[in-house]
Amino acid sequence: MPQPKTTRTRTTTRVPLRKEAECLPSKGPRRQGGQTMANSPNILFLMTDQQRWDAMSAAGTGDAWVNTPNLDRIAAEGMRFSRCVTTTPICIPARVTLATGRYPHNTSVWNNVEYTLPTDMPNWMQTLKGLGYRTSLFGKTHLHPHRGDLREREHLLHGYGLDDVNEIGGPRASAAVGSHMTAMWEELGLLEAYRADFRERFANKAHVARPSVLPLEHYADVYVGQQAKSYLEQYERDQPWFCWVSFGGPHEPWDAPEPYASMYDPAQMPAPVERPANANGRPEGWLDFYMDRSSPHFDEGDIGAMRANYAGNVTLIDD
Repeated sequence: MPQPKTTRTRTTTRVPLRKEAECLPSKGPRRQGGQTMANSPNILFLMTDQQRWDAMSAAGTGDAWVNTPNLDRIAAEGMRFSRCVTTTPICIPARVTLATGRYPHNTSVWNNVEYTLPTDMPNWMQTLKGLGYRTSLFGKTHLHPHRGDLREREHLLHGYGLDDVNEIGGPRASAAVGSHMTAMWEELGLLEAYRADFRERFANKAHVARPSVLPLEHYADVYVGQQAKSYLEQYERDQPWFCWVSFGGPHEPWDAPEPYASMYDPAQMPAPVERPANANGRPEGWLDFYMDRSSPHFDEGDIGAMRANYAGNVTLIDD
């Protein structure tokens, strides 16, 4: 197994959001199980929501349509699994599988249902904590229902093995679910504008692509990155740290803030993936229902605008 590398932080010029080094040596020695942890690497786990496999320049498709210099650097310095396939394309089942290492047929979580990951179900967060790591989370988990105020459920995340937490809901949930972030928005007079924007979007044209009403510095993905950055800059414990930075983007709605909202030309975006023809003519059950009834029909202008805004959000997170 290759030894972890030490890398330096690099700052880009487009947004005040930096990615810390992926793997840094811990600050001091510590004994765990009779062995010193002085050489245990710090671990930074960066996670996005609904980012396509080819939505990064390092995907190697030959026609890169998203600029992601920091992801490219990480891919170049480490290992990229180009044939890795998720166990399920649905959000909550995939997150539960990621947390526990269990397939959906073992967890019985098949869809986006009201599910709370049991604290007595083994997961990698508990394992890292047991190895002496100081564990932290900034962003979205969706390992329990997003309702009420997430600050009142931090004990649940502690039960999962996370020591220091600042959880937020996803882009949609944040219009209704409380968190440290939404409390800040309310204090700044931004929360009601955010909620009103969501009500208008989903009442009229849910797939509309337009900039967020939030200023760039208070956009959710910037907030998550800056909170994690501040935490790591102030970290002074002698334990190695594990930091999970879980961005809610580029999940819809397509509301990347400026200058990212207009960074990409909709006319230059890739064409949509065509739905394969049904050769046998028989109903395809849920696929027919989901594709034909649940989703609106988009024209080329809609698709280009959505993809351009999506690409802007990916680059924002990369920055």
